[in-house]
Amino acid sequence: MIYLDTSGAMKLVRAEAHSAALSRWFRERPGIPVLSSVLIEVELMRATRRSAPRRAARAADVLRGIGVVTVSPAVIARAAAYTDPRLRSLDAIHVATAEHVGSVSGEAVQAFVAYDERLLVAARRAGLPVAAPGLR
Repeated sequence: MIYLDTSGAMKLVRAEAHSAALSRWFRERPGIPVLSSVLIEVELMRATRRSAPRRAARAADVLRGIGVVTVSPAVIARAAAYTDPRLRSLDAIHVATAEHVGSVSGEAVQAFVAYDERLLVAARRAGLPVAAPGLR
């Protein structure tokens, strides 16, 4: 499975740096489930309404292609336990969600996709394989 953070999802909503590379990367991985925390529903729509309001329908289309994972007490506990003081709260929840899904499903997360460097560092430290197509 692929875990997609909002910074990556936004590149699928509107043309930004690395949007084409990310779209190509996904086309090369057909049939692999894409998951994210339920946070993405709020984060993506808020970011779209702020920066590209005419793309709201596209954001809704992107969300329909993502399996949404609820924020459970186990995810919250894991997110709270990260020791990096620079890791933001919602980013910690994204990393914890990816870790949790991988551990309970028995299926490894093949890539944690994001374009925020602090988030990529945190995901890597958590043992998740990271990807930022076009950036690295």
